[in-house]
Amino acid sequence: MSTELTVIPSSALTEQEQADLNASIDSIIAAHKNNRQEINRLVYESVSAMTDSEGYEQELSSRKGLRRFWGAITGSNKRLQDKINSSRAAAQFAAQTTLQRLSEQNLLTFDLITAVNNKLNASMTAVEGEVNQIYAALIQFFKQNRSDMIQMENRVARLEQNVNLLNWQNSIEYQMLDGVEYVDLDDASKIVCMVRDFYDITGGEWRTSDLLLLKTAMSTIDISPRGNIRYYDFIDRVAGDGKLLTKLLGGKHIQRLPETYLVPLLGIKKLELLDTDEAYIVDTVENSLQSAGVAADRHKLENNLVQNYVAQEAQVNLNAEVNNYDLTTEMLFNLRSAEDTGLFQEEVVPEVQEVEPAEQVEENTEAEQEAAEKLAEEGKAAEEEFLKANFEDSVPQLEGLSEKGYARANGMLFWAYYFGYEDYPGDPQKALKYAKKGSDAADPICGLLYAAYSDISQDEKLELLRKVRTQVSKMADANDSFATLALGACYFQARQYDEAQKALSSYEKAGGVLAYEMLGLMKQYVKKQEKTALIYYKKAVKNKIYHAYILMGDLYWKGSQYIVIGRRLGTVSCDCDNRARECYKKATEHNQGEAAYKLAETISRTCQEKRDYWFALAEKQGYKKDMKSWTSDIEEFNH
Repeated sequence: MSTELTVIPSSALTEQEQADLNASIDSIIAAHKNNRQEINRLVYESVSAMTDSEGYEQELSSRKGLRRFWGAITGSNKRLQDKINSSRAAAQFAAQTTLQRLSEQNLLTFDLITAVNNKLNASMTAVEGEVNQIYAALIQFFKQNRSDMIQMENRVARLEQNVNLLNWQNSIEYQMLDGVEYVDLDDASKIVCMVRDFYDITGGEWRTSDLLLLKTAMSTIDISPRGNIRYYDFIDRVAGDGKLLTKLLGGKHIQRLPETYLVPLLGIKKLELLDTDEAYIVDTVENSLQSAGVAADRHKLENNLVQNYVAQEAQVNLNAEVNNYDLTTEMLFNLRSAEDTGLFQEEVVPEVQEVEPAEQVEENTEAEQEAAEKLAEEGKAAEEEFLKANFEDSVPQLEGLSEKGYARANGMLFWAYYFGYEDYPGDPQKALKYAKKGSDAADPICGLLYAAYSDISQDEKLELLRKVRTQVSKMADANDSFATLALGACYFQARQYDEAQKALSSYEKAGGVLAYEMLGLMKQYVKKQEKTALIYYKKAVKNKIYHAYILMGDLYWKGSQYIVIGRRLGTVSCDCDNRARECYKKATEHNQGEAAYKLAETISRTCQEKRDYWFALAEKQGYKKDMKSWTSDIEEFNH
């Protein structure tokens, strides 16, 4: 199946650039073709790039939602990256090529296509004729793909059918919600019931032919598949009815704001927040209006805030109408994507154990109970010292506790050995062994760290995250400092910098001292606040995290114009260079081989003897050319 998309002319790139682009895209698709969530993101980011209507003068890569996309597509090809950043046409052609490639490889699913089309139809389009033409071409492209998909599946019709779905379809008119038959419900409630039932029966896995059964089911309960419903009416109806929301989510809870392309869930969660954590926003607006003598309707205020929020974040007009069947399909896409990304808070079901006859049950001896209590006390004491950055005493204690079976100790040992401490530069492999050990022992923090930092498959990663992320979040909410730190580190690793900032800032405000390097890196590379970054690096050094000297040296070596030198703001390259070398030298005093290597590279080639000395020291300290540190990714990603 291949449908042509040619709205952007190929003249935007040279033949060589097109060849480089195709190779990069094929590589990205090959790496993620079995990762449903990454493919979904790739499609939405490509659509965003094609429909971008801002001026040429602003680099596309600097705008929200596109940075990750261009970094993935262009990789290390700086010439291609620069071309795409500076040329809107080149960027749009790259996005168009990505969509075409995904279509050719049959990686566009029916529900994904439907969700994308809904977004395009409801998007806030510009008045530019060119942009509107692109919207029209994209809608036609996705519709044709969906049509081709149905035709293909009909030609290759399987003999087996989902019997459970057929039985559900045939009996749906007799199904009830809260004592009311489906046929007597309003349209929004009917959609919710069909979505939940269908999702549960299929287990979140379906074929296109399964989705087509929904049309018959809809007709059976007297809702027109071709009828329309306003996006916001559906969102408001579901969010305002606890039983209906519980039905839709299967008794689970949306624990954070979803990805912006999950439009219905995004709106539902935002309405919930405006009634709870963000109620102060509504209160403020309401009080301001009343002070000005204007009558305020709280419900209308919430409506306006949600609609404006979704328009800003997702570029979708919630006043737009969407087809009933398409909305049903989109909601299935939303639920599956939410499950894949761990968006839902899982219910903790207590493990039920079979009770053996009383005579076979052996109670712990008093000695065993005392040993368990002592181990817990030792673990708590070691953790307190570790979180104070007292590594010399705490790390050996934690190693002993790990041997004794204290699972939580393994998470702190992962941290120490992955990120390094004092004169220890770090050992990622050793760190991951501790994380796996703790994960195997069912410690949720260890499980979270192992999922985030190991190279296990994406499916294994997602499965592990589903099991532990909610537990760690609850522990963080209960003021567990290490849980908060681990949660922030995992968001950092996943490049979810906004979430990482929230978690790590919360950890810091509670007195934590182990997140200074990450906080500094985000200030430097994400926020472009070099002065603040430098403050964090200095705090890290004061707490014996000597790797931070390297980050300070890197910052000075760049000669940042934002660093305060003396009493003035400016660039003094010579002074910056000298400061960088001093930082690198201090790092080498603490066995940081990477710093010795960087110091050698700052020395002129006319002083080869000095260069050789530092290169030799770097190797002696265990560092070799092109070795990656844990800080490499953020620097390269934001270069």
